[in-house]
Amino acid sequence: MPFNFHIGNSDNQFAFLLSLLFVAAYVSTGYLIFHHFTTSGSISVIGAGNGLALATLLIGGKRYWWLVLIGALLLNLVIYSSLLLVISMTITNVIEALVGLHLVNRYIPFGGYLSSLPSYLKLILFGGVLPALLASVLGSSIMLFADFSPQTSFWDDAIHWWMGDTLGVTLFTPLIIAWGMAKIELHKGKDLAEYIIIVALSLLAGQIVYLNLFSKYLTDTPKGYWLFFAVTVVALRTGIRGVTLVITILAFQALIGAYNEIGFFAHDIARAGLNNYWAYMLILSIIGVSITSRIIALEDAQETIRNLAFYDVLTQLPNRRLLSDRLSFTFANLRRNKCYAAIMVIDLDNFKPLNDTYGHQLGDVMLSEVALRLKSCVREVDTVARLGGDEFVVLLNELEQDNPIAETHAKFISEKILGVLAEPHVLQKTTPEGSGISFEHICTASIGVVVFNEHECYSDELFKLADFAMYRAKESGGNCVSIHGSN
Repeated sequence: MPFNFHIGNSDNQFAFLLSLLFVAAYVSTGYLIFHHFTTSGSISVIGAGNGLALATLLIGGKRYWWLVLIGALLLNLVIYSSLLLVISMTITNVIEALVGLHLVNRYIPFGGYLSSLPSYLKLILFGGVLPALLASVLGSSIMLFADFSPQTSFWDDAIHWWMGDTLGVTLFTPLIIAWGMAKIELHKGKDLAEYIIIVALSLLAGQIVYLNLFSKYLTDTPKGYWLFFAVTVVALRTGIRGVTLVITILAFQALIGAYNEIGFFAHDIARAGLNNYWAYMLILSIIGVSITSRIIALEDAQETIRNLAFYDVLTQLPNRRLLSDRLSFTFANLRRNKCYAAIMVIDLDNFKPLNDTYGHQLGDVMLSEVALRLKSCVREVDTVARLGGDEFVVLLNELEQDNPIAETHAKFISEKILGVLAEPHVLQKTTPEGSGISFEHICTASIGVVVFNEHECYSDELFKLADFAMYRAKESGGNCVSIHGSN
């Protein structure tokens, strides 16, 4: 997952707006949940602030701990009247977020928090379960010491604190990470319509199951397992962003139903103190995210297989197979536009001595540098490929419609390539003593060029002609260009 959107954006105004957004979200969600969804009137059912804080620190880095401090301080000022409670709870909230950050970064590679099921479970364990355990004991002890809660409710408060903060990380941290750490792809047309319909139907199912929507029209009582099917469909069709969004909204739908004593969790507060709700949402979240994590892993594997099939492993240039496909598109374009194209076969003149003297590792570095230089000499519509060894091919597309002008254009590009490749390459060699030595290596090239149009679209013949022209350049001493059909 590429790191794209983060709290520490270089634009100061954007960073300031994101900071305000975080503080507003931390305070508003914490206040609403505390005043509407608490156990014994003192412990929030969902520790949304903890989930928001961990996600912010994971995305922006430890340097944004002060945002957590400000958000927690403002929230606690609104909730508690005792200054001791405000300060103590604020410190506890900050410590919990920092401990979670430390543990998650220690055991999960940066950016891979949702890339696989093991990584996601580690996120919940090290970001939620363990830090929440520490915070629950500290927080309950502080409330007991400040006479905010009776001694008899200490362990009950600690357990519900731990459950609430763990659920907050389970719901909110994946949601923020999914929408914040990767480039957001805009859905268009049918994809957007499907996305909206699937999400809307899932939330409608939540209304039916958790809030008794259409209850007078249903002959059977809605079952909680219906939502597992809905979340599975959401995970398969909308990906990690869709499933984290839907699960978070479903969690609040179920919570509203429980406190209004309607729907699937109508009697859960009286019978189990919302323990069933907590376990249900935890399992629902794990199932939804694990499905999308598996899909991400499969897509990554497919992308790896595709790269191995079509790209050179060392230089990441197109290989012979992809070059053949690109050449087919070129032939079709020539027939359509009546223009010329050109193939260049490039062979490095003195690459073998470098390989033999210094080894294949430096040779690989050299080939990678040559690939970068070749790409810098051509347009985006052109193709640079590596056939193997020190042999490269450049396919120039959409040249002029006049043969002499197209040939002049191809010659200009090939001579530009000669000049760029002839510039010294600075390489690093490690001595037996372990020290590094820098040295320059000049590696010229011999280039064979064939210019062709729609009437000469025979790939095997074109490569033979380009090879023949390249060998003619080599016989001329190298570091030169030979154009087929030209003196």
